[in-house]
Amino acid sequence: MNRFKKISRSDIALLNKHYYKHEPYSDFNVVSMWGYMVPGARYLHKGNATLYEMTDYNDGGVFYSVFGEEASVDLVRRLCKRSQVETLRLEGVPESTCHYLKSWQAVKSIEEDISNHDYIFDVRTIAQMESPHLHSKLKKIHKLQEKHPNLTVTFIDHQNPVLRQQMYRVFRRWITQAHATDWTREYRALQRELSYPFTKMVCLGAFDGKKMIGFTVNEVEKNEYYQGHFGKADYRYPGLGILLERETAQYMLDHFDSKYINLQQDLGIEGIRYYKESLGPIKKLRKYTVTIDASQARAEQ
Repeated sequence: MNRFKKISRSDIALLNKHYYKHEPYSDFNVVSMWGYMVPGARYLHKGNATLYEMTDYNDGGVFYSVFGEEASVDLVRRLCKRSQVETLRLEGVPESTCHYLKSWQAVKSIEEDISNHDYIFDVRTIAQMESPHLHSKLKKIHKLQEKHPNLTVTFIDHQNPVLRQQMYRVFRRWITQAHATDWTREYRALQRELSYPFTKMVCLGAFDGKKMIGFTVNEVEKNEYYQGHFGKADYRYPGLGILLERETAQYMLDHFDSKYINLQQDLGIEGIRYYKESLGPIKKLRKYTVTIDASQARAEQ
């Protein structure tokens, strides 16, 4: 394949097959790309690597990333030869892929991107909340449940149009409560992922009586992980977010025997970083920014 191809339904099997050969980096999760990459991510695949042209979650700008093994070098070299830039910048490159790039002489630098690391958690630890570092969060849950005795968390069928509209109302309520200004991409991604035709999302809803006040959207993966794609909670219920996290983990443990959670990046947002660190990640899937001397790459045979 010599040209970038826009991801379509016919590409899902190929990209998923490649994705599941590696650790589950959220940026290369096909459902996530389907949701956020509008008008669509494009890719170039060769052997054991895939080069992506992607859309930035925050500003909508175009960037390139590569995911895979030895063939990553050839794909990036091919991109350099097609471009006229002197320097090519790759973003969100997995640590495992950097192993294959670092010895290439055209690589000028490899810099850690701490805002883009994926946070990985042990499902059982979050579900049971017995670890000392989670005791304060468990107290918040108990306080919330005492104050709102009619509060329940249950599996919801997001394909039910009534429940889906309730999820959208929770999201719009969150926009107001959080004074969010840059929410349109996330809202659109939520709508697209809930209508993703190849994988049924696993959604849990929190209810105060019959009123939905929060939800999570998750994807079961074939590698003992689940991806936590979305989570929203009404600000008027302090502790609801962590209750949803616990109940989701318990559900995924009970029904799918999931062992690990990928709660994705913090995007450099201090509050999100503090929250995810406070949950006690067992590791991070590290990503890097790689700068390539495109002129040198073009000169190579």
